[in-house]
Amino acid sequence: MFTVTAKIQILPSSEQQRLLSYTMQAYKNACNFVSDYIFETHNLVQASVNRTLYYDTRSNVCHVVGIDLGINFLATAYDSYGKTKFFDGRQIKNRRTKYKELRRNLQKRQTPSARRRLKSIGQRENRWMSDVNHCISKALVESHPVGTLFAIEDLTGI
Repeated sequence: MFTVTAKIQILPSSEQQRLLSYTMQAYKNACNFVSDYIFETHNLVQASVNRTLYYDTRSNVCHVVGIDLGINFLATAYDSYGKTKFFDGRQIKNRRTKYKELRRNLQKRQTPSARRRLKSIGQRENRWMSDVNHCISKALVESHPVGTLFAIEDLTGI
Protein backbone atom coordinates (compact mmCIF):
# COMPACT_ATOMS: atom_id res chain seq x y z
CA MET A 1 0.00 0.00 0.00
CA PHE A 2 1.27 3.48 -0.80
CA THR A 3 0.18 7.01 -0.03
CA VAL A 4 -0.59 9.61 -2.66
CA THR A 5 -0.43 13.25 -1.63
CA ALA A 6 -2.00 15.95 -3.76
CA LYS A 7 -1.95 19.70 -3.40
CA ILE A 8 -5.17 21.34 -4.55
CA GLN A 9 -6.65 24.80 -4.46
CA ILE A 10 -10.30 25.16 -3.52
CA LEU A 11 -12.45 28.21 -4.04
CA PRO A 12 -15.21 27.94 -1.40
CA SER A 13 -18.15 30.27 -1.09
CA SER A 14 -18.37 32.41 2.05
CA GLU A 15 -20.74 29.87 3.68
CA GLN A 16 -18.44 26.97 2.80
CA GLN A 17 -15.48 28.96 4.10
CA ARG A 18 -17.27 29.54 7.41
CA LEU A 19 -18.10 25.83 7.72
CA LEU A 20 -14.55 24.82 6.82
CA SER A 21 -13.17 27.21 9.44
CA TYR A 22 -15.58 25.74 12.00
CA THR A 23 -14.45 22.21 11.17
CA MET A 24 -10.77 23.16 11.30
CA GLN A 25 -11.28 24.87 14.66
CA ALA A 26 -13.01 21.77 16.05
CA TYR A 27 -10.09 19.64 14.83
CA LYS A 28 -7.55 22.03 16.41
CA ASN A 29 -9.45 21.97 19.70
CA ALA A 30 -9.47 18.17 19.74
CA CYS A 31 -5.73 18.04 18.98
CA ASN A 32 -4.99 20.60 21.71
CA PHE A 33 -7.13 18.63 24.18
CA VAL A 34 -5.14 15.44 23.49
CA SER A 35 -1.83 17.33 23.47
CA ASP A 36 -2.54 18.93 26.85
CA TYR A 37 -3.36 15.53 28.35
CA ILE A 38 -0.13 13.99 27.03
CA PHE A 39 1.93 16.96 28.25
CA GLU A 40 0.45 16.77 31.76
CA THR A 41 0.59 12.98 32.18
CA HIS A 42 3.64 12.15 30.02
CA ASN A 43 1.61 9.19 28.77
CA LEU A 44 2.90 8.34 25.28
CA VAL A 45 1.23 4.95 24.88
CA GLN A 46 -1.29 5.33 22.06
CA ALA A 47 -3.69 2.64 23.31
CA SER A 48 -3.77 4.15 26.79
CA VAL A 49 -4.33 7.69 25.49
CA ASN A 50 -7.06 6.44 23.16
CA ARG A 51 -8.78 4.51 25.96
CA THR A 52 -8.67 7.52 28.28
CA LEU A 53 -9.62 10.34 25.90
CA TYR A 54 -11.72 8.75 23.17
CA TYR A 55 -15.15 9.43 24.65
CA ASP A 56 -14.24 12.89 25.97
CA THR A 57 -12.90 13.95 22.58
CA ARG A 58 -15.79 12.33 20.74
CA SER A 59 -18.35 14.14 22.88
CA ASN A 60 -17.05 17.44 21.48
CA VAL A 61 -17.99 16.35 17.94
CA CYS A 62 -21.72 16.13 17.25
CA HIS A 63 -21.77 13.67 14.34
CA VAL A 64 -19.10 11.30 13.01
CA VAL A 65 -19.20 9.31 9.77
CA GLY A 66 -16.69 6.59 8.96
CA ILE A 67 -16.13 5.92 5.26
CA ASP A 68 -14.52 2.80 3.83
CA LEU A 69 -13.48 2.83 0.17
CA GLY A 70 -13.56 -0.31 -1.94
CA ILE A 71 -14.18 -1.80 -5.36
CA ASN A 72 -17.43 -3.77 -5.09
CA PHE A 73 -18.86 -0.95 -3.00
CA LEU A 74 -17.16 2.33 -3.93
CA ALA A 75 -17.89 3.76 -0.51
CA THR A 76 -19.56 2.44 2.60
CA ALA A 77 -20.51 5.06 5.19
CA TYR A 78 -21.37 4.23 8.79
CA ASP A 79 -22.42 7.09 11.04
CA SER A 80 -22.64 7.59 14.79
CA TYR A 81 -26.42 7.09 14.66
CA GLY A 82 -25.96 3.52 13.41
CA LYS A 83 -27.05 4.16 9.81
CA THR A 84 -25.10 2.53 7.00
CA LYS A 85 -25.10 3.72 3.39
CA PHE A 86 -23.61 1.74 0.51
CA PHE A 87 -22.54 3.09 -2.88
CA ASP A 88 -22.65 0.17 -5.32
CA GLY A 89 -19.64 -0.20 -7.58
CA ARG A 90 -20.83 -2.96 -9.90
CA GLN A 91 -21.57 -0.66 -12.86
CA ILE A 92 -18.29 1.19 -12.37
CA LYS A 93 -16.39 -2.09 -12.14
CA ASN A 94 -18.00 -3.32 -15.39
CA ARG A 95 -17.25 -0.09 -17.25
CA ARG A 96 -13.62 -0.12 -16.08
CA THR A 97 -13.34 -3.71 -17.30
CA LYS A 98 -14.53 -2.57 -20.74
CA TYR A 99 -11.93 0.22 -20.75
CA LYS A 100 -9.25 -2.28 -19.74
CA GLU A 101 -10.20 -4.63 -22.59
CA LEU A 102 -10.23 -1.76 -25.08
CA ARG A 103 -6.78 -0.61 -23.90
CA ARG A 104 -5.43 -4.16 -24.23
CA ASN A 105 -6.66 -4.42 -27.83
CA LEU A 106 -5.25 -1.02 -28.76
CA GLN A 107 -1.88 -1.78 -27.17
CA LYS A 108 -1.57 -4.88 -29.34
CA ARG A 109 -1.89 -2.78 -32.53
CA GLN A 110 1.05 -0.43 -31.74
CA THR A 111 0.08 2.10 -34.42
CA PRO A 112 0.22 5.88 -34.01
CA SER A 113 -3.56 6.13 -34.22
CA ALA A 114 -3.91 3.43 -31.55
CA ARG A 115 -1.55 5.36 -29.27
CA ARG A 116 -3.57 8.56 -29.76
CA ARG A 117 -6.77 6.67 -29.03
CA LEU A 118 -5.20 5.13 -25.89
CA LYS A 119 -4.34 8.58 -24.63
CA SER A 120 -7.84 9.93 -25.25
CA ILE A 121 -9.47 6.86 -23.66
CA GLY A 122 -7.28 7.23 -20.58
CA GLN A 123 -8.22 10.89 -20.25
CA ARG A 124 -11.91 10.07 -20.74
CA GLU A 125 -11.77 7.36 -18.05
CA ASN A 126 -10.04 9.75 -15.63
CA ARG A 127 -12.66 12.45 -16.18
CA TRP A 128 -15.45 9.91 -15.72
CA MET A 129 -13.96 8.52 -12.47
CA SER A 130 -13.43 12.06 -11.16
CA ASP A 131 -17.10 12.78 -11.80
CA VAL A 132 -18.18 9.54 -10.08
CA ASN A 133 -16.04 10.35 -7.03
CA HIS A 134 -17.40 13.90 -6.96
CA CYS A 135 -21.01 12.65 -7.06
CA ILE A 136 -20.37 10.21 -4.22
CA SER A 137 -18.65 12.81 -2.02
CA LYS A 138 -21.42 15.32 -2.73
CA ALA A 139 -24.09 12.75 -1.82
CA LEU A 140 -22.28 11.99 1.45
CA VAL A 141 -21.95 15.64 2.40
CA GLU A 142 -25.57 16.45 1.54
CA SER A 143 -26.96 13.48 3.46
CA HIS A 144 -25.36 14.46 6.79
CA PRO A 145 -25.83 17.57 8.94
CA VAL A 146 -23.51 20.55 9.04
CA GLY A 147 -20.56 20.02 11.36
CA THR A 148 -20.21 16.31 10.56
CA LEU A 149 -16.74 14.85 10.92
CA PHE A 150 -15.91 12.46 8.06
CA ALA A 151 -13.20 9.88 8.70
CA ILE A 152 -11.80 7.78 5.89
CA GLU A 153 -11.07 4.41 7.45
CA ASP A 154 -9.43 1.13 6.56
CA LEU A 155 -12.02 -1.43 7.64
CA THR A 156 -10.39 -4.52 6.20
CA GLY A 157 -10.60 -7.52 8.48
CA ILE A 158 -13.62 -6.30 10.43
